[in-house]
Amino acid sequence: RAGNERLDAFHEDRTDLAAALGYRVFREIFVYVGGFYLQAEPSRSGDFEAPSKVNDLGGASLELNLRMADYYSYFDEGLNVRAQHRQGFIGRNANQSRALVQVSHRTFGDQSFILTLQYLRAAGDSLIDAQRLGAQVGTRGFVPQGLWASQIGTASLEYQIPLYHFSFGTWTANGFCDTGRFLWNGDTTNFMTPGLGTRFYLNNVAIPALGFDVAYSEYNG
Repeated sequence: RAGNERLDAFHEDRTDLAAALGYRVFREIFVYVGGFYLQAEPSRSGDFEAPSKVNDLGGASLELNLRMADYYSYFDEGLNVRAQHRQGFIGRNANQSRALVQVSHRTFGDQSFILTLQYLRAAGDSLIDAQRLGAQVGTRGFVPQGLWASQIGTASLEYQIPLYHFSFGTWTANGFCDTGRFLWNGDTTNFMTPGLGTRFYLNNVAIPALGFDVAYSEYNG
């Protein structure tokens, strides 16, 4: 788009298959080795023509996880680190790297904060160069698949306040702010996304069973 004018459009069906085997090296360190396969099928949208289909992409993946967190009340308190690299061998010599660091800690009573740092970089193939982000931690405030980037770094700070502890779970209210910088087609853009949300955690499960966020993005080139 250029302002409100649509310059180009197309649909794309994307398949991303991955499998890995993991090994626990130490108490907190896990290593996963596996493979992946990516396929994209573009099709036209309205009066716009579809781009040419790119070659399918396949290759190997390596992931390292560091988990130094313990379950407390409704969330995992501590440090989690995840790093992943995908290297293409079938199709083109493409690669993609991701890194995530997450720190969570209780504050007053069982209120908590979560700090999440993320970095993503992709190169060598249009199948993975165009990272389609949005509506997730770090890029909330953008529609799903609405933020395209070849490199992106984000920082997200979230504060959770339990509203009620049920016998089967916990309901929380959340305030958050996502910030970041992304690179796309040689242009660098900064953004900041404040917002509010709510979560529902089942007992002994640190991943929300249900969540809802409302956010607004401010960005500049």
